[in-house]
This record gives sequence, structure tokens and C-alpha cells, in this order.
Amino acid sequence: MKKMYFIGLIVVFFFTQFVNAQPPGPSFSASYDFYPYSKLTDPEAGTFLENVEIRVATLRLKATYPMALSQTTLLMHELLYDRFDMDYVKWDKIIGGAEIPHGHAVKYNLMLMRILSEKWSFLAFITPGLASDFRSKLSTDDFTMEAALVFVYKFSEKFSLGGGLAYSRQFGEPMPLPVIALDWNNGSTIKAQAIIPSSLEVWYMISSRFELGLVLSGDGNEYHGDPDRYGGDNPKLKYSVFTMGPSLKYRFTKTFSLNLDAGYVLGRRFEFTNEINGTDVEDILDLENAAYVRIGFQIGG
Repeated sequence: MKKMYFIGLIVVFFFTQFVNAQPPGPSFSASYDFYPYSKLTDPEAGTFLENVEIRVATLRLKATYPMALSQTTLLMHELLYDRFDMDYVKWDKIIGGAEIPHGHAVKYNLMLMRILSEKWSFLAFITPGLASDFRSKLSTDDFTMEAALVFVYKFSEKFSLGGGLAYSRQFGEPMPLPVIALDWNNGSTIKAQAIIPSSLEVWYMISSRFELGLVLSGDGNEYHGDPDRYGGDNPKLKYSVFTMGPSLKYRFTKTFSLNLDAGYVLGRRFEFTNEINGTDVEDILDLENAAYVRIGFQIGG
């Protein structure tokens, strides 16, 4: 999936921008992640899994509309869509069952950002959505929910540090996560941003148009599948990925920028779970690490 589309990362970055400068404007962004064919790390010997290869790609779209309610309060609306694709080589449908070709995630993110004092600020968001293969009628298993509350302390114009709690699907299934948010700059050409345990980014501004960064990040989701296609009562795919590599941002104008990322996958995990005759069944398939490429753009902001 994408570098840190854990919603907590995005909103804290927007929040830091709001606190330290001016609130962002409306924006639209799109990105495409590509991971080439990779074999399984530990396939069962003597089975078809020894020869299986899986390729992963993700398309992401995001529209953002901020509303400044006052000089100290910002309300932000976001619509997000992800299409998660998997292509297989030498997969045996008879033995391994039906392939999982696609997953879709649709989210609405409502964020409230408020400056409490000269030093303290906070961010709260709630994100209902859907994560499914959309091959059958919607059920309660398709619905998702994420939320977070983060407080930020501004030590200086160059350094802010925050902490809080999030309920996120970043690691492939919904779970509570502690959040530490950091924003630092040297006052000119270097800045660092981190959302622990999700991401660390360091950027160097080469010019007013070029920025070069190093990004360490992770992401994931849980998709509900069609019981008629995969059998069982509650088929699910849990996916997570961790990546590291350089990132180049080029600003054509103040409101249009292009991002190009490349690097290496530090770890990936597919976990297929189901409920069959009242018994929970799981199958974990870890993919070999490989290179990745990501390209994206943003209009507005």
C-alpha cells in the first residue's frame, strides 16, 4: 500500500502546518504504488506455493476541503479511495482456492484541529468507511472505523512534539495504537517529521521547487471478501507493508507538485482469515522483500 496512509500521519502534518503557518487550502491528490512479482519467503516444501509469485499495486485518490471556523479552529473534510490489486503467477485455484484480485477502501475523514494556547494544540478525527472486494451485498463486516486524538506542544517555531492514541488499521487489522508526533526544522533547508510507530521522514530543500527526502514508512488494511467466492462465513485479507527509500518532490507551481519515490520493502505480510463451521482459520503468506516505485501528484493545498 502507500507510504504512511495511516490517516494520523496526514492529519498531524496538516495540523502542524495550521499551527505554525497558514491553514491549507482545498486539494486533490493521486498516487500509484507498484511492487514487482515476488516469491513467498517460506513456502511449504513440495507444494505449488514454491513457484507462486505475487505482484501488488495500489491506486490512491484523496480530496480535501478545509474550513477555517476561526483563527484557532480548523475543520477538515476528506474523501479517500484506495484500489488494492494483486496479480498471481502459477497459483493453483483447485488447491489454493480462488485468487484475491482486488480490494477497495472508501473513507470519509472528519478532522477538528484547534489551538488551545500559545503552546498547546490538539487534533481529533473520526473516519468511517468501507473495505471490501465489493463482489457481494454490503454487510456489517465491510464497514470500518478509525479515530485518533493527539495533543501537540510547540516548544519553538522549529520544534513541536505531540502524543495521543489512535484506533487504526495500519497493521492490517483494527487495533489501538499509541501515537508520537514530531515536527522539526532548522529554520531554512532541512526538516524532519515523524509519526511513531508509522513513519519517519527527513527532507532537504534543494531549491524553491525541489525537495529531496528519505522516508521510512508502513501501511496496511483489512479487506472483507465475498463468502460465495472464498467460502466460509467471514473471509478477510489483512495486508501490511514497510518500506524505506528516497523521495523527490518537484513543485511546478505553488499549487501543483509531483512526487517520485523508490526504495526497498523491509517487510510485507498477507494474512488470510476465515470462519469455517464456527472455527477460525488463518493462512499467512509472507512475500520476499523487493524494490518498489511510487508516483503521485497533488493539486492545491
